[in-house]
Amino acid sequence: MPSMMAILRDDLSHGDGSRVRVPAETAYISEDGSYAYCVKDGIALLLPALAIVLSSDGPPSSLAMPFDVEKQLVKDFYDQVGWKTIDGVSVDSLKF
Repeated sequence: MPSMMAILRDDLSHGDGSRVRVPAETAYISEDGSYAYCVKDGIALLLPALAIVLSSDGPPSSLAMPFDVEKQLVKDFYDQVGWKTIDGVSVDSLKF
């Protein structure tokens, strides 16, 4: 788990390259110990861009997808599918 001192030293970053500013109260550590996935309000933040990079090698190219691209994917889903309703219930509620 990332220590507060590592955060204060500005040693840790997320998969998207942004610096970690707030310590995680709870997190899941990847099997190889390279990443921490924070849990906030009972929700695990599993987006690669939000993962805290724990290895000194930095994030691999698989984590390099800009966060803005991921936001666009979510927006596209809701614009095309998620906001539609069936019998007064939104499609995203029916799917998830």
